[in-house]
Amino acid sequence: MMRIGQWQVCPDRCSMHRDTPDGSDAETVKVTPRAMDVLVYLTEHPHEVVSTKQLLDTFWPAPTTTDHAVHKVIASLRSALGDDPHEPTYIKTLPRRGYMLIATVAPLEEETQAGIQDEVPGEGEWQRPKFRLPQAIALLVVASMLMLAAAFLLPERHSSVTTPLIVEAEEAVSERQRILVLRPLLSQAAPLTQQEQVNGLLDSLAARLAQMPELDVLLSDPGVSARQSVEDSDATYSLESVIYHTGDKLRLTVNLTDVASGHHLYARQFVLEESALAPIEQQIIPSLVESLRIHLDEERLAEMRAWGTHNAQAYQHFQRAGFFRRQGNHADWQQALQHYEKAIELDPDFINAYLGKATAANNMAVYSRNAQVEELSREVLALSRRLAMVAPESEALDTLNSIRMRIEGRNEAWQERKYREQILAGTAPGYVYSRYALFLIGARMYHEANAFLQLAQTTESHRITPNEAWNFRTQTLPPEELADVKVSQLIERPVHIGILGTAISSLAFHGDMNKARYFLERQTEHDAEGVRAHLSATLVAAREDKLRHRECWLFSRENLQDPDLAFNNGILHFLLGEFEQGAEYWRNLTRIDKRKLFTRLHAIEPHLPLAILEDPRYAELLEELKVGRDWQKQLMEGVMAMTEYTGIDLHPLSREHYNEDRLMLRNNLWDDAIWQKLETARPDVSSNR
Repeated sequence: MMRIGQWQVCPDRCSMHRDTPDGSDAETVKVTPRAMDVLVYLTEHPHEVVSTKQLLDTFWPAPTTTDHAVHKVIASLRSALGDDPHEPTYIKTLPRRGYMLIATVAPLEEETQAGIQDEVPGEGEWQRPKFRLPQAIALLVVASMLMLAAAFLLPERHSSVTTPLIVEAEEAVSERQRILVLRPLLSQAAPLTQQEQVNGLLDSLAARLAQMPELDVLLSDPGVSARQSVEDSDATYSLESVIYHTGDKLRLTVNLTDVASGHHLYARQFVLEESALAPIEQQIIPSLVESLRIHLDEERLAEMRAWGTHNAQAYQHFQRAGFFRRQGNHADWQQALQHYEKAIELDPDFINAYLGKATAANNMAVYSRNAQVEELSREVLALSRRLAMVAPESEALDTLNSIRMRIEGRNEAWQERKYREQILAGTAPGYVYSRYALFLIGARMYHEANAFLQLAQTTESHRITPNEAWNFRTQTLPPEELADVKVSQLIERPVHIGILGTAISSLAFHGDMNKARYFLERQTEHDAEGVRAHLSATLVAAREDKLRHRECWLFSRENLQDPDLAFNNGILHFLLGEFEQGAEYWRNLTRIDKRKLFTRLHAIEPHLPLAILEDPRYAELLEELKVGRDWQKQLMEGVMAMTEYTGIDLHPLSREHYNEDRLMLRNNLWDDAIWQKLETARPDVSSNR
């Protein structure tokens, strides 16, 4: 026996008891054996994150069991403990990670235990089993459909009701599935020829709902009143749906009601342009069922609200958008933009959807041609204006403006100062540390960048997966390690053109040309704009010694005169040891293309000949382009200015170059052994002169 917070817990009897200070409001509650097992498990790991998978593996060995089983038990424990999931004092949810018992746990004093042990369980109280049986699978067979009862629409029909068959399972009574009463859809003024379609539609909806682990789906008898149907079924929720015609349009209204409170949990109206039921089944029912899944799942509902919306459909589009955004190619980014836009249309107050769309636009801009980048910048500007209409005081407006400036490649020095001010003022959003780290990476200050990434709570202006936060850290790995990491990342995101590009260049650098060419083919297929694939092809051609005689397709007039390839063509000539030709391309970079100097140059330089990097004109060129000594010095001063607040100081190599007012062209993280290995792999351009 133990005490958890205010509760005295008796695991063997699956009971919990608590008293008020004066003893006037004593309370005893019972929980199911499995819920008690889970609670005991949490007490064995106090203040530790316990994942959903851990709980599933421990208490639900059946391979078909889903996360919903865990969510349901946690919800029942919270209900028994009187715990608020939004302001928990017992069980805290950590989205995407698991649960944590945050209440104090202590053994009960012996006299208190004796008093509780003397109690005799009442009739129907749970006795915790001394062993566990394998989890049985509860199977619900949805009965055959009742025909519509609207007498003015249908001739009289004989209806039959098949009682759902429920296979007994362990704790079937105690861990009762939520029951949803589905009332027949009523088609008002619908042609008789559509009645069978209505029945099929209802059948389809019932079948989809029956797949939800928490629900027993029962169809109410149209001859019985709604109230009586609910009472007879002991329903937790009731779902009422109506289809009717207005002019040439077909409307579907849906209402989900909590029976106990009478509160409407979900209400939605769908409108179709044509009087046909098929589109409802094809387009609307999947969306409707997913919305209900969210509203009937406490954890998902809490997560949806934490993201900033109460609209389940908007949240669905937001989630889909996040998936497409992370795939990392133009076709998927377009899908992401469309889903974020739909989320905003459904919920104009959904601020994270605005930020998500802007982030997707920024991701796409990194790999796009100038015309596309300009269009994306206009989209983000329009997005800012729309948000200003609904939330004029929102801090997200500053974030949207910052994203638009990044897309346009505008004023990195100003952005650095703003990030610095936010950090010093203690008002910086979590993503600011990672954005500052990217500036440091671009300036070859890898050591300081890694330290800033340790402080970063997230890498984006809205929350994303830990994988993406980790992805930022891979940018400081040496090419040999980077190749393995990027190839492994491609298992999860096989068509991400940025990850493909880094994998290709790293593999080519170390001579693994077969893999490099294989991934180049994949990148070329999915890079709709062709700019990133052109850069990869240039680096591969250099490693295969195909540039020397200028006979490959990279030297075609079309490519050499393409303004969107100016950054790549500069690298092409540097790889040949032709400084002036390369410098001329870079001097003609558009403002948008100059962004690549801040983000990609540090990763390209290990591929360039030493003759180029050691040429004094190279440092002068970078200074002219505002990515040289002064930019690096500004960042070094920023790190020093923030040291007291962040605990991060300059690396000795950075401080040496700062004191000597020199440009640091080697990053300060890799050791001499790595650099020596890299030097032997650099191209020799002496024979080209």
